[in-house]
Formats: sequence, C-alpha cells, structure tokens
Amino acid sequence: MVAVGASIERSLVGRDEELSEIEAALGQGRSGALLEGDPGIGKTALWIAGAETARDRGACVLQTRPGETERRLSYSALDDLLSAELDEVLPHMPPPRRRALEVALLRADDPDAAPDPRGVSAAVLEFVRWLARDRPVVVAIDDVQWLDPGSARVLTFALRRLEPGDAAVLATRRVGPDPTPEPLLRTLDERSVTRLTLRQLEITAIETIIRQQLGVRLSRPGRRQVFELSGGNPLFAVELARAHGAEPPWSAGAELPDRLASAIRRRVGAFAAPVREVLCAAALTQQPTLRILASVTARTDTEVLDAAVAAERAGVAVFGDGPRAGGAEMVGFRHPLFRSAAAELLPPARVRALHRAYARVVDDPEELGRHLAASAPGPDDDVAAALDVASRHARGRGALDAAAELSELAARFTPDEDEEHRARRTIAAAVSLFDAGDRCAAEGHLRSRLDAFPPGVQRAKANTALAIMCWNDLVHGDELLDRAERETGGDPRIRANVLATRAWVEAYGRSLERAAACAGEAVHLADRHGIPVVRGAFAALAWARLLQGRDASEALERGLALGDGYVRADQCTPRLSAAMGRRWVGDLILAREFLEAEAETISATGAETSLLEVLGPLAEILWRLGDWSAASRSLRLAQDLADDVGVTPSREAQWSHVDALLAAGQGRVEEALDIARRGVAAAGSVGDRFSEAHNHAALVLGHLVADDASAAIASFERARRLLRELGVHEVGVLGVMGDGIEALATAGDRDELAGVVADLEAASLGARPWAAADAARGRAFLLEGEDAETEMAKAADAYVELAMPLEAARCELWLGTWLRRRRQQRRAREALVHAKAAFERLGAAPWESRAASELSRIGGRPAAPTELTEAERQVALLVAEGLTNSDIAARLHLSTRTVEAHLSHAYVKFGIRARAALVAKVQLS
Repeated sequence: MVAVGASIERSLVGRDEELSEIEAALGQGRSGALLEGDPGIGKTALWIAGAETARDRGACVLQTRPGETERRLSYSALDDLLSAELDEVLPHMPPPRRRALEVALLRADDPDAAPDPRGVSAAVLEFVRWLARDRPVVVAIDDVQWLDPGSARVLTFALRRLEPGDAAVLATRRVGPDPTPEPLLRTLDERSVTRLTLRQLEITAIETIIRQQLGVRLSRPGRRQVFELSGGNPLFAVELARAHGAEPPWSAGAELPDRLASAIRRRVGAFAAPVREVLCAAALTQQPTLRILASVTARTDTEVLDAAVAAERAGVAVFGDGPRAGGAEMVGFRHPLFRSAAAELLPPARVRALHRAYARVVDDPEELGRHLAASAPGPDDDVAAALDVASRHARGRGALDAAAELSELAARFTPDEDEEHRARRTIAAAVSLFDAGDRCAAEGHLRSRLDAFPPGVQRAKANTALAIMCWNDLVHGDELLDRAERETGGDPRIRANVLATRAWVEAYGRSLERAAACAGEAVHLADRHGIPVVRGAFAALAWARLLQGRDASEALERGLALGDGYVRADQCTPRLSAAMGRRWVGDLILAREFLEAEAETISATGAETSLLEVLGPLAEILWRLGDWSAASRSLRLAQDLADDVGVTPSREAQWSHVDALLAAGQGRVEEALDIARRGVAAAGSVGDRFSEAHNHAALVLGHLVADDASAAIASFERARRLLRELGVHEVGVLGVMGDGIEALATAGDRDELAGVVADLEAASLGARPWAAADAARGRAFLLEGEDAETEMAKAADAYVELAMPLEAARCELWLGTWLRRRRQQRRAREALVHAKAAFERLGAAPWESRAASELSRIGGRPAAPTELTEAERQVALLVAEGLTNSDIAARLHLSTRTVEAHLSHAYVKFGIRARAALVAKVQLS
C-alpha cells in the first residue's frame, strides 16, 4: 500500500518488533493494522509513528482520534477524517454526493431533510477513491471503540468496498469490554487487517522511558518495583515514578498517584459486595485458588466461582489453571494495579481478618510472615521471628528486595526493649538492599538508625556494613572500620569480619603485606573459634599473595570449597581472585571463563552489586583478547550498574583505564588521555593506589599512540612505582610491560630497557608466558640483525599462543618495518599485510594506518595472494578435508590458537572471510 523505501522512526523504546510489523502491514497492497492492548500500553505512540511513516512515504493520511464523550456527536469522527482534504476533493464530486457530505459534516444546511445515510456512505467511498487515484491513502483511527455510530457505519460501508490498493487502515482498540461496533471489526477482519496485541515492555525499556520523560534514574530495586506494579505498562510506570520520584518506597506498598488510582478504584469497586470480597481476598495472596478463597471468605466454591466469572467478564480478573498451585483453578488479575486496588476494597478490620485466616492455611514462609504482620496489631516477638524466617527464605532464593522488606518488617515488629534484635534486623535489611543494587537506599536506611543501636556488637556490624557500602572509597571505609573495631568488644566473629574487610582497604590502598596479615588473622580467628568465615577473607588472602608473587593455592582451595552462596555483596570472591591470578600471568582464556562463570552465579543470586567486581576486569580481558565490541558492552554494563548502585566515583577510579584502552586502540587519543587522567584523579581522591596505577598504565598506551614517548615513559614509571609501594611483585598485573618496552626503545633508553627485560626474564622462569612474550619483545629492541628479528618473531608467536591479537600484530608491524628497511620486500610485505588485516579486524585505526603507510613504501609487485607458507598450506588442506581446528591442531601437533592464526593469514591472502570459501579455493587449486 505505502511505497517501499521509507522506514518507521525507531525512537519508540522497546517496540522495534511492533514497528516492523506495522511497517509491513502498511506495505504495497496490504490492508493495514489494528493495534490492541490495555490503556497506557503504548498503542497511540505506535499509531502516531505509523501515521508519520505513511506521510513520509507520500501517503494521504485521513486521521481521527475520537474520545469517549464524542460518541454522542454524530459524524464527529468522520469530520476529523475528511476535513483536511475537503477543499481539494469536494469540487470534483457529483453534486448529490457532495451535497450529502456537506450537510452531514455541517458544511451546508438542508432545509428539506437530513441526508440519506447510504448517500453519505457512498460519498465517503467516492471521496477516498478520488484521493487514491495518485497516492496511497491510510485511514488512521486512534481508539476505534469511541467512534460515533454514524461514523462507524459509514466507515464500515466504505471499507467493505475499497480494495486494499485503494486504502489501508491503521487503528487502535482498547482490550476489554467496550462499545466497538461489531460490523466494523468484522469488516477489518474480512480485509485481513493485521491484528497486533501489544505486550508489556521489558524492564530496561520502562526505565529508559522514565528517564527520558521525567529525568530521574531509578535504583535497581525501585526499577523492579515500578515495573512489577505497572505490569510493564509505560503510562502506569511513568505515573508511579512521577508520584514517588527516583526512590519509590521499597519497604511498604507504594501508593498510586491520585488520578491513576481513582480511575482504577472506580472500575474495581463497581462490583457487588460478594465479588468485592472475593477480589480483595484474591489480592492478598499469591495462590488464590478456589479452595483457599472459599476457606478464608467462608463462602462456597460456587459463590467464589460466580464472583470470579463476573470479574473476568468485566475485564478485571482472569480465571484459570494456576501452575504454581498444582493446576488448581485460580483467580488472578488482568493487571497488577487492579490487584493493588482490590486489596483496599474492604474495611481495614475485615482485611486484617482475612490475613489471619490466610495465616492459618498458607505454608510458604514469606507469605506466612506477611499475613502475620498484616494481621498483628503491634510489636510481637513471634511475628518478628516468623519474618526473620521469611527474610532468610527470600534471600536464599535470590529475592533480595523481598528479603530487605521482610527484614525491615521484622525490625518494625520487634518489641522496643529488644534493641539487639531490632538492630540486627535493620542491618540485615540494609545489607539485602545493598546486595540488590541500591547502595544509596541501603546506606541511608542504616545511617538513619545507627544512633539508636546499642553500643557493641551491632554497632560494629553496622559500621562494617557501611564500610563495605563505601566500595572503593578507601579513605571513608577505613574510618568506618576504625569505629567498628572499637566496638567489637573482643568478639572473635565480629573482629574476623572487620579484618576481612580491612584487608581490601590495605590491598588497594596501602600494603599487600598488611592485607595478607589482616586476611590471615581473620582466617586464624575463624579456625580457632569455629566461625564460618566469609569467603572474602580467603579471597583477600589469595589476592594479596598472588600479587606478591607467592603461593596462594591453599587460600584459593579453601575459599572455593565454600561454594557460591552470597552472604553479602563481596568486594571479591575466591573465584575472582583465581581469575585475576590467571589474567596476571597471561592465561586470558581461563581467566575469562572464571569471570563469566562468576557473573552467571552472581546473577542467579540476585546480588547484582557483586557484578561490579566482575564486569570491569572481564571488559579488560575481552579487550586484550581482541573482542572490542564485547569489551565495550561489558564496560557499559559495569558503568550503568555503578550508576544504579550509586558508586560512580569508584567507577571512574576502577574502570576508566579500560575505557581509555578502548579509546586509544580505536584512535580516539585525546579522549583516551582525558579518561585516564580523570581515572587517576578519581582513584587518588579515594586512596585507591591500585586503580591509580592501572589508569597510569592506560596513559602509557595513549601517549604511545600520540607519539609522545617521553610522556609514556613518565606514566610507565609512575604506574610501576605505585605498585612497588603497595608491595606488588607480579609483573603482569598492569599489562603494560609491552607498551613500556616500546616507549623506552623509541626514546633510546637502552639501560632502563635492559633492566625491564631482566625483570621480565626473571619472572618468566616461574611459568609466566606473558612475561616471556614481553621479554622476547624487549630483547628484539636490544639486539641487532637476525637476532632481533628472531626475538620479535618469537614474541609474535607467543602473543598468538596467548590469544593477544593486538600485541601479535604490533610485533608483525615492527617486523615488517624492520624487513622493509633491510630491503627484504617480499617478507616485509607479507608481515605488513598480516598486521594490517589484524588491525582492521580489531578496529585498531592508529596501527592500521601505520601498517598501510609502511606498505605504501614498498616497491615492486605484491606477492600473489595465494602464496601460502608451508604451515598455512597444511592447515588449509586439512580444512578442505573437513577437520575442525582442534582436529587439525592434534594432527599437526600445534595449539588451536596457532591453527587459528594460520587460518587468519590464509583468509587475508585469498581475500576471503569464511571457512567455506577457503575450502572452495583449495579445491579449485
């Protein structure tokens, strides 16, 4: 119908699939689309987008948006549809039909009689056909259920007689009981109009819409609460967020905005008393089966069934089998907001009675705790204890928001004289909030109640929890740990927790020796007193020892044996320490596998804050492995999570270096330097010397790309000095040795370069393949002639084995340049072609440009593109036989990574991109 070429504007959040379907439905010869869904689900926004697309494609859009109050105004919608084109079309219509239309639309008086309805219908049919002579026509109706009867009748007549090529329909319709004319709906179905029922939006789309429209960023728990209460309905979600701001109340049922609440309450409250009681009872439980509802309301099954059917017919309730109830028939709600309104249908005393009745029949710990709390008149030890059990149950299944709410309820129902239990429960609520990803709410909740805690153990726990919530603000965290230590009173369990937390302050900001001592003492206290130590103590001990170049196997083994359960948002876990240990020596593949497994485990627990320590390192590893798009995605996830949690300064301190590496690698030099400098400043402001060193390391690469070797050397020396002051002896921690070597060689500082190479050679004796590769690279700069070439080739091969494509390609670039200067043009060209292709695949623009420049300086004919080395030829032949990379590696006694490198070179020489194309090339030759 609408000419091909234009596409719908993709600015609607979360509606790409629906937009594509509308676009197709308005295509040439198609009949259009009917968008159906609940109020506020986004029908009108999609309708507007579809109409705009039709206009952009050159269609004439006849448009109306009738309202409920206009149903009594005859032909009002028809007037809207035709008014914009009347002046153009009316002069070309036969007088009788023109007169009928003018009178119907109040453009002229008829002193004799009202026009014949059929005459009006025929006039509209001719009106549309005249418009469709030279351009497509779209009849666009928003809220078709509010069409006045006259307009609906006329449109039904016309649409039955119009060919799809004459006009398409784009309409919206509210789901549920409404006065939509059946003849019109039948006509749309007969025309094969595409029906689209709009689904709820995803949680990320809801958050984006709220941020765009209100300028607020919800916390993660707040986002989930708004999403769940709104049912993914964007209008309801915006209204909820507008009423409550950036922080919807997490510890109590959110109140609906007045204008939204009044409309919903009117609809839900319109039922007879028996139906209202059943709906209220159903709203108070998670498993509203017929049997349970009959029990708590003291009604028969038949009475409950009749009430459910009445509510379902009115579009408020749904009735059917419930999987969670073992297939029993359940009464549910068509939207969460209906449930919220139904819960308030009865007087408070009757609602409390229903909760008491539920407490006698439910067995789920969380639901039982909530019913007991809702029915209790005031503080009660038994109710508080039941809520404790409920909170632990919620935490055990990863429902940390629910755990926080239940812990806070438990604190609220704790008798005034029991200060210890109230403090403990308050801390538990804050910790669950923090683990769930809402640091600001967690910290505010705990600080506002800290002064009421009794001196001693609970204050120590609270200050330790607050120190953890500081994340990498080591200065502030250290002050809180000092306060906590003064309150321990010699309690070994509390002291062990304080020491385990302090170990991280020492590891990042002061001394690895003291970090290992703190973590070791925490483990000793646990062993001596039979305390179940948090895994963070073993993780910190392993972390410190690995950075010191010492054996950490016992700490890792004991920490990993504790399993994956998350007691709190750990700064680090044993598996994360193990992953970083592998990363520091150059085993990037295993490190990535550890981190991905850790992220999966954390996500399953709901403790999203812990992801902060995984996503940043994962991004850096992915960058070194050459998957820069995945690295960027991981980094964006980490940054978004940090913003959500509320640890933005730590974000800049910890992960700016990865952002800077990505920018430098892509040639955005000034941006890279700016990012890394901000990272240095942020890390320094919170006392995080470890992260400060990483940002200086990123500056080294940025300065190298900017051809400023002296600045690169200054950053290199500063980064190494910071690590020495911490007590770091593991040479691969920063991943900067190759860059430092290149900077020193460029500046001609052979003495310093020789010292760095000596350090790397010493380190490489201890199974550190990355150090060995860097050492070979450094020796190439120190040696001359064929010895230099041999060492750089050795470095390139080593980087290939380590799956570090950027480093391998930089070595090949050096080799190609070295060979060109010695007039070995064929070999130089081969090395430079390989390097340039690798840089192109990575998106490493600065080095790709340098390789191209070097290639342009080589005279003579390029080598034949099919001229493979013997190793490349063997691999290609085995690929043609159908062997996998691992099979080829086994056959030729190579590593899989080396096979992949040979294949990559063969692809470049043949100018192909796929394995099938290589097979074809080999078979052809």
